[in-house]
Amino acid sequence: MIEVEFDFDSYSLSFGSVSQNDSLTKSAFIQVKDPKKTKITDITTSSPLVTARQVKPPVLEGNKTKIEIEVTLLPGLPPGRLSETVTVHSNLKSKQVATLRLSGSIIGEVEVTPENLRFIIRDSVNPGDESTTQRLVILNRAEGTPLHILGVKDQNDRLRLVLRTVEEGQKYELTAALKQEAPSTGSNLSGSILITTDNPKQKEITVKYSAFFYGK
Repeated sequence: MIEVEFDFDSYSLSFGSVSQNDSLTKSAFIQVKDPKKTKITDITTSSPLVTARQVKPPVLEGNKTKIEIEVTLLPGLPPGRLSETVTVHSNLKSKQVATLRLSGSIIGEVEVTPENLRFIIRDSVNPGDESTTQRLVILNRAEGTPLHILGVKDQNDRLRLVLRTVEEGQKYELTAALKQEAPSTGSNLSGSILITTDNPKQKEITVKYSAFFYGK
């Protein structure tokens, strides 16, 4: 078993779904081989809206020594998938940095779920089969301001899109169905749907999709 000299015990830290207006703090842990010779010299993040700091000196947990790093998301991160990083620098010549990837979803005034679509298509499916159809829900989270969808478009022209109003100004459902001229068995594809709204903070929202075709 290879002993870790200086690295996060997990390569990523998930924040789940976080409102754009909220702040959230979680902890990650760096495992160190020799705490007497190892010092953290700096901690940097990929965004000024993400902060990180060492909470306390190294602590022995079982047979491993760990350093707790407190990571905070500040209000104002852009809506969509969270993909920031935290980099911790050490005094070790052999292992100078440890990088932590942050994952999750930042929810703005317009929330679209799911964040992406995936079609898994067997050969000989029937038209209208659920495997060829996916649905998106568009929710308005801006209090006192109605939301209107100005347009929906598959930028790759592979999907038939149908928008339905569930609650005027508040909730919409978008059905996405693969067109019959989609690629044959063994192919795969990817693309994106562009949703245009009258929300000044989220005028355009992109939802990625992928599809894989395979035999029985």
